[in-house]
Amino acid sequence: MTAIFTRSVLAVLAGSIAVAGCGSSSPACDLDALLRRRAGAGAVDCGHVATGASTAATDQCIADHDAAGTPFFARYDEQGLDSRGALGVVRDPQGQTSVLLWDSDPSGGSGAPPRITESVCGGDPPVQTPLTRPDGSPVVSCTVEVSTDLACSG
Repeated sequence: MTAIFTRSVLAVLAGSIAVAGCGSSSPACDLDALLRRRAGAGAVDCGHVATGASTAATDQCIADHDAAGTPFFARYDEQGLDSRGALGVVRDPQGQTSVLLWDSDPSGGSGAPPRITESVCGGDPPVQTPLTRPDGSPVVSCTVEVSTDLACSG
């Protein structure tokens, strides 16, 4: 009985910490703050690409720092059909690379709070940008998706 209670309390605490740890720009999901925190002090800011802008400099920065094994982060804004979105790419000090997807309204227009989902990347390179994708697709993605989890929900 004590073990079940302890696990329940730990699960609630972990969920509270995860949501509280996402930042405060919106109620709970601040992509920029999450990227900076995950990348760590001294990480390279590879840039913020506005919707429709050239991704070339940010793509090159990601490729260079990924190859060097140094922490970095970047953001690519996107416009969805019914909400705004953004993709964040981060390599942390331990070498884990992730793609984070921020959606301003994951319900498709009914006013749900923002959320961020995280895909942990594997492969070599772990993340592909328009610069490194064989098909030149404008979407940033994991080369191999190792896992996907909800990083936070407002």
